[in-house]
Amino acid sequence: MAPAPTEPPTPEPPIKPRLGELTMTDATPDSLSLSWTVPEGQFDHFLVQYKNGDGQPKTTRVPGHEDRVTISGLEPYHKYKMNLYGFHGGQRVGPVSAIGVTAAEEETPSPTELDTEAPEPSEEPLLGELTVTGSSPDSLSLSWTVPQGHFDSFTVQYKDRDGRPQVVRVGGEESEVTVGGLEPGRKYKMHLYGLYEGRRVGPVSAVGVTGE
Repeated sequence: MAPAPTEPPTPEPPIKPRLGELTMTDATPDSLSLSWTVPEGQFDHFLVQYKNGDGQPKTTRVPGHEDRVTISGLEPYHKYKMNLYGFHGGQRVGPVSAIGVTAAEEETPSPTELDTEAPEPSEEPLLGELTVTGSSPDSLSLSWTVPQGHFDSFTVQYKDRDGRPQVVRVGGEESEVTVGGLEPGRKYKMHLYGLYEGRRVGPVSAVGVTGE
């Protein structure tokens, strides 16, 4: 008996692609590098969306065969939330998200310093003690020591009356600051961080009470 004619194989539906994880791989003062995984399927293209310093949405398109991109034109020492979407057959998949912080801007030495001094290996700076040196009804004065090295900048962090975190930026050559806009007769815990080559050192902390 003749074998029955074999049925032609049914074409399998194309795999619907999936987005995996989005990861920050590098940071400079004006860029963040991202990479991501696609555990299944293939996308036609990707879109990375984020908000610039003014809160305006920005979009970067990436071809479907890529799995990484560097977003440039960013602001130094700024937190960005990156959202990645995949597009396949006109459909949007995602987003997957990751948060990255650009590096702090480094101060470039003047040419005369470069000519006269041999570059020394950069010394890891240390934070010393934070002290409350004065108070008024609406401010606290702080000073601190740096027993070793030099920081690019500092931030003082504290919580306001409503428990919201507040941040005051201070230049790396400073060793004191007066934090204003406080409430009279209140206790504040002040935290000082030093920033060095995009990394954060600290905190050291001190408690101060504003005047009545």
